Amino acid sequence: MSADPHTVLVIYIRAKPAEIWRALTTREGSKRFFYETDIELRVGGRFRLLKDNGEATVSGKVLAIDAPRHLRVFWQELTDPDSKPGEVDYLLEPVGGSTRLTVSNYDDPPPPPEYLDMGRKGWGFTLSSLKSLIETGEPLPEPTA
Repeated sequence: MSADPHTVLVIYIRAKPAEIWRALTTREGSKRFFYETDIELRVGGRFRLLKDNGEATVSGKVLAIDAPRHLRVFWQELTDPDSKPGEVDYLLEPVGGSTRLTVSNYDDPPPPPEYLDMGRKGWGFTLSSLKSLIETGEPLPEPTA
């Protein structure tokens, strides 16, 4: 995988790292703002994102873990046979009474510009929805076209 991420997003959430970690790594938490995450929290453990019907849309494995501060996963999009595998890195750092969440996305080679733009918008919405969920108890409503 490339040493440099093609996308880096940083968001501050008024919560402790452990609360955000639970939302990112538990089925109950993750399905409220994204896909349901099925993850074995150990290096080499399974990582999957599940649709509402339980079908996996992404499959991969845990590359690094230091709960509740760091998670890195390898993943492969299952719905697009031409997609290249990638990695996502989550870093949670306490900052005062908040947590800085940095999400870095790696693909080698990076996706074409139109897919990068689409992915960055998707990450932006997903992380904003996570922030809303943690701080208000409700995720953002799904955007309409």
